[in-house]
Amino acid sequence: MKASLKATLFLGAAAAVILLLTSVVLAVANIRQLHDRSYWVAHTQDVIHGFDRLVLLNTTAESSQRGYLLTGEPRYLGPYIAAVGSVGEVADELQRLVADNPQQRERFSALRQQIQARLSTLAELIDDRKAGSFDIAHELQVLDRGKQQMEVLRTTVDEMIADERGLLTMREQRYEHTYQTALISGALSGVLALGAIVAYLLLLRRHLLQLDAANQVIAEQAERLRTTLASIGDAVISTDCDAAITNMNAVAEELTGWPLADALGKPLDQVFRIINESSRKTVANPATRALSEGVIVGLANHTLLIARDGVERPIDDSAAPIRCKDGEIVGCVLVFRDVSEKRDAELRLERSERRLQSVMNAIPQKIFTARPNGDIDYFNPHWSEYTGLSAAQLDGWLWTQAIHPDDLAENLRVWQQAIDSGEPFMFEHRFRRADGEYRWHLSRAKALADDNGEVLLWVGANTDIHEQKQTANELRDIAAQLAEADLRKNNFLAMLAHELRNPLAPIGNAVRTVQMFSEDATVVQSTASLMERQVQQIVRLVDDLLDVSRISHGKIELRRECVELAQIIQVAVETCRPALDAAGHQLSVALPSESVLLDADPARLAQSFGNLLNNACKYSEPGGHIYLTATCEGNEAVVSVKDTGIGIAANRLSNIFELFNQVDQSQERSQGGLGIGLTLVQQLVGLHGGSVRAYSDGPGHGSEFVVRLPVIVERLAEAPAPLLRVEPKAPLAWRILVVDDNQDSAASLTLLLELSGNETAMAHDGLEALRIFETFKPEVVLLDIGLPKLNGYEVARKIRSLPGGDRITLVALTGWGQEDDRRKTREAGFDKHLVKPANYAELTAYLETLRAEAADS
Repeated sequence: MKASLKATLFLGAAAAVILLLTSVVLAVANIRQLHDRSYWVAHTQDVIHGFDRLVLLNTTAESSQRGYLLTGEPRYLGPYIAAVGSVGEVADELQRLVADNPQQRERFSALRQQIQARLSTLAELIDDRKAGSFDIAHELQVLDRGKQQMEVLRTTVDEMIADERGLLTMREQRYEHTYQTALISGALSGVLALGAIVAYLLLLRRHLLQLDAANQVIAEQAERLRTTLASIGDAVISTDCDAAITNMNAVAEELTGWPLADALGKPLDQVFRIINESSRKTVANPATRALSEGVIVGLANHTLLIARDGVERPIDDSAAPIRCKDGEIVGCVLVFRDVSEKRDAELRLERSERRLQSVMNAIPQKIFTARPNGDIDYFNPHWSEYTGLSAAQLDGWLWTQAIHPDDLAENLRVWQQAIDSGEPFMFEHRFRRADGEYRWHLSRAKALADDNGEVLLWVGANTDIHEQKQTANELRDIAAQLAEADLRKNNFLAMLAHELRNPLAPIGNAVRTVQMFSEDATVVQSTASLMERQVQQIVRLVDDLLDVSRISHGKIELRRECVELAQIIQVAVETCRPALDAAGHQLSVALPSESVLLDADPARLAQSFGNLLNNACKYSEPGGHIYLTATCEGNEAVVSVKDTGIGIAANRLSNIFELFNQVDQSQERSQGGLGIGLTLVQQLVGLHGGSVRAYSDGPGHGSEFVVRLPVIVERLAEAPAPLLRVEPKAPLAWRILVVDDNQDSAASLTLLLELSGNETAMAHDGLEALRIFETFKPEVVLLDIGLPKLNGYEVARKIRSLPGGDRITLVALTGWGQEDDRRKTREAGFDKHLVKPANYAELTAYLETLRAEAADS
């Protein structure tokens, strides 16, 4: 009661003092704030006064200057000189005053320049007046400029004064607000302090009245203490200074098995027998130490109390000395309780923890737990197996040594963020394996919290996702490759459209030219040559596409023979000669002195070398130099095509042979082509068992393509036949039926055949063809496949089934040229398969062959 009284009185006095101090502090703070507000109000007024004075000085200087200009008397310059001298001082003071305001500070810099310009204008007129060169026109011009400068100056000053007046209004309002706040807070704090003093006095009176009842309360509490001891839930035993029992409550009687009457005066060790649960040895009684040392002593864990009847119970115990008023130890109090349920729970928890650890050790993933602050305190064995480090070497934050250096900083940041927020942790990073290899892992951790939300521990796992990561990277690479392929496809389609339109435009122009000048043989012959060249260009584009398709599907067959390398190169050079001459290129050819024989398809190799020469021709500036060199190195023929053209960037060399890829696709460097020429070269050379590589020192340094082919080591007895060009003879007369649903195509071919001396007829669908066949009795039928009403296959079968139909020559004339298309025409009974647009020379040569075979038979 006395302690409570003292504490209450102390707290009351302290509260009163604190309130008084608070009042003083608030008063001082309010005074300081009033002082600051007053200072800024005065500061703003000084700025406004400074601007007014600055304008006044400029006005004074201007008035004095005008007086001098009008009179020429130097005495009028006195005010001008004084004003100009003061302007700088006032401006410096203003610059200091507005230094705290960035906007005003920026405006003031412009204002100083305007003032300087204005003073310079005034000085200019004064100088002119002093020099006697007073030109009215010039002076009026200068005066007008000065007037404009003064207006700009006044505008700037007015804007700055307006801003300052706004600041002045705001600061005056703040000053008034601070003043009102100071009055209210001062009055309020004073009232609170007075109230605290009154409350303290009332509290003191109340406690003084209660002091009289204190002794009675103490007596009542003593009795209550005895009652409490009897009813307390824990067992309580008290002893004297010799450790003889003086009292014990009912719980102690129950746990020890000793009634109070039997236990009084008995030594404590006789009634309170305790042993260690594991060793079964007697444990030192805590009361003995409490009596001897005068300290509070608790029992060690796993202590058993043996009752009088031999029953054993796990207990928690503590002993404390009992001291009299002067501090002398007069006895001991022993408090203990039955913890059987708690002990059973601990045993269950231990078994659960062992089971959990067994499960965590058996899980194939790397498991860990961490303290609330992020310190790792457990790793399952898979961690040590993976890293080659012991748990002690990974404890706390030592696990960071196994993280890839590039991932460590971000790993720590994300982990610390999870620790601070309590949010789940998830991060992908690389862990070093025992053999030094870093493998990708997905690490996850979740905080386990109590009912109050406080984190108890973190539980996490690390999953090896290295293969999944590699797969994802591979999928991204594939996606990038597909995107690149799609881009090349789009570029190819655009280029194909461009390349097809290029020859169609001159063909259209040539048709219109023939229509206009059909009587002029020279014009007709020239346009015919032009149209033939453009048609051959379209045919070449289509042939290249078909070749790529055949090679890609493995349907191309090489017609191998023993052939001389020099002859193949000669054909390739002759094929490219027009393009070389048109571009003004110089071609240097160097062939081996000895014969080099190849087991190859001469047409395909000539096509390959021709593509390389065309490529060098297209990507060299006019007048360039191209070198074609052939040598024999061991069992290989080496053919090099080198140019002085635009060259190839290093990053393009690796994909230069990819389909639809071009060295330079820019509009200004466009040279035509579909980007399949080099692909054909690589594939055709590969079919011959050879290889081709590209070399370049970079853009502007030309390029070189080197082809290597296996040679025939043992020279064949029979020399290869030379590659001769066969010129078709004039066609002989035939009865020919032309069947095509494209009327223009049918009509143009019919016209050519008639001009060559043949007798012709036309049909535009399958049924019409059969009707005309029966009346016209043709010897040769040029038959399209895709016909309306009845397709070409069905027409051919019906013709073969008619009397004498087996003697008719059926020629398929179609846009379909794949090997499978040729097989279908053979099965339908066709004798020949020609691909549109048909080469007329090839057609007439075939007809001549038929005539020769008929004559021989």
